[in-house]
Amino acid sequence: MTKGGIMHIPIKKLKNGFEMPGFGMGTYKMGEENRDQDDINTIKAAIDLGITHIDTAEAYADGSAEEIVGKAIKGRVRSGLFIVSKVQESHLNYQETKTALHRV
Repeated sequence: MTKGGIMHIPIKKLKNGFEMPGFGMGTYKMGEENRDQDDINTIKAAIDLGITHIDTAEAYADGSAEEIVGKAIKGRVRSGLFIVSKVQESHLNYQETKTALHRV
């Protein structure tokens, strides 16, 4: 559903009171096949249409998807976006998670 070209995305309230968009945009194949500018433009267009939840992971294109997201949101109001990322299973301890967060 759109209103004036902007998508209406339901907000989900979690048990702890935190609210987040009910669905978002995945970036699984972004950062592959030298299509960076196309991927950046796709994310920008999605945001312009009302998508505020962007899902990525350090494993997607070996971290390139996270870099693509960073380029796409540069200059945007960060507080208006809900960016989700995941670390690889081998990084599920304190120090490895911290290192992964600082890698990109």
